[in-house]
Amino acid sequence: MIYDFNGPLYLFVFNYFKDLIEKGVLKDGDALPSVRDVAVSFDINPNTVVKGYKELLDKGYIYSFERKGFFVKKCFDEKKNYLNEEIRKLLLLGYTKEDILKAIGEFNKDEN
Repeated sequence: MIYDFNGPLYLFVFNYFKDLIEKGVLKDGDALPSVRDVAVSFDINPNTVVKGYKELLDKGYIYSFERKGFFVKKCFDEKKNYLNEEIRKLLLLGYTKEDILKAIGEFNKDEN
């Protein structure tokens, strides 16, 4: 398979699975494909897949069981996916991250 990605391949692996998790394609407890299967599918070195999976581990998207594989963490549930999607919509409408954070801060003041 050929994918258009400019940058380190391990970041491609990271972003590919991060997107699947955030969009809810991969759900809580779902197993990620084996390192070997991903390496073969994307025609990349298995060490690159391991590095991408390690990035997912470090960022809290997945956890691992020794000799069992990698699994999606519970914290990426439907509420988080919904919130991420709404933030993406605001960004597409032209709001900056600063605008969104300011609005959240103002919302928190109003609520307290």
